[in-house]
Amino acid sequence: MGSINRLVFVASIVVGVWPSLAWASICDTQAPLLIVSSQDVYQNTTSYVIAARERVLGCTPETLSIRAAGLPHMGGQTHLINTTAGEAQLEILVVAGTAPIGVYNVTYTATDSMGNSTTASSQLRIGPYNNQTPTLDPIGDYVVGPETVSFTIGLSDLDGGLVRSPETLVVDGLPNGARVDFTRATPGRVAARVTIPGSAARGIYTVHIRGQDRDGGVTLAQMRIIKG
Repeated sequence: MGSINRLVFVASIVVGVWPSLAWASICDTQAPLLIVSSQDVYQNTTSYVIAARERVLGCTPETLSIRAAGLPHMGGQTHLINTTAGEAQLEILVVAGTAPIGVYNVTYTATDSMGNSTTASSQLRIGPYNNQTPTLDPIGDYVVGPETVSFTIGLSDLDGGLVRSPETLVVDGLPNGARVDFTRATPGRVAARVTIPGSAARGIYTVHIRGQDRDGGVTLAQMRIIKG
């Protein structure tokens, strides 16, 4: 721990088309997407980053803000960093030896300039914990046309805490008919191939991804699938 854990969204990938008249309502109603993770703080001062993004193809990027609730009352600091149109990162600094020992359930809220918001929660553990939180590969959005589209979601763990379990990597919110096929499962790496059929119903899907290791480390991410 002790270094900033930078979680970055990749740019949207266009693999289809969406009728142009539909973009107005999409732009006005889409909420920011979040990546959050649990963190352990033991003997070293630790900083980590929560990331938010709201970049929808064809829409003017909104200004985003992120706030955290539930951090320890001492030894926890937040700084909004790397703010650009449609993106923001919140850096959390936890000072070892100052923050009280305990397990904190921290809630993060990302809000855009139109008032749309997204909330996600994770644990901050301060004390005799020294787990490396697993990390997801960079997550992007997909605009899907009539073709069948596949992409891979990967989860890595530096201290080899991933187990062969359905709970290790969970993908929820996909269109009906979508498939998730696991292609790799080792203590340090789990990967799954997601397939979206061209026959899937048209709509905007917010997909929730959850990675977990055996020692309580959790990473949460969101992506958007726009099916035309």
